[in-house]
Amino acid sequence: MADRRGALARRSDRDAALVIVAGGLNADLEETRWYNDVARWWIVYPFLAGFLRTSNREMWACKEQVGLLDGKLDAITCPVVVIHGTGDSLVPFEQIEYTIERMADNPELYVLVLIGEDHSVTKLRREEIRETIEALLAGIDDFVEEHE
Repeated sequence: MADRRGALARRSDRDAALVIVAGGLNADLEETRWYNDVARWWIVYPFLAGFLRTSNREMWACKEQVGLLDGKLDAITCPVVVIHGTGDSLVPFEQIEYTIERMADNPELYVLVLIGEDHSVTKLRREEIRETIEALLAGIDDFVEEHE
């Protein structure tokens, strides 16, 4: 995952765009909780549902991967759309402030704040997310016009 993001940061051509949905890019805000430790115990792990196993593995890898990406955020020059809900209980909304700060030099950074939405925004607002990605593929100008 970090390699793909790093490759995007190194792109110099304008044929790419990046959409970050409910993304946590500040490694300092990525904290494992007590239940992440418990989920790794050999006696507990086999009884977890598959999606919980995956989620827990991702949580442990996340801090390291986000740390690797951090030094590359200011090098991303393609259009970037950040979508985050203010009610996100999994990835704190404060993450968006960090992302904006780290990518402030990108003139094509766009932020779409979804008031009250939780982390499941990709399921609950599927059409809006799809339309955002389609607008990016059609051209960033169309996206900006539609969301101004």
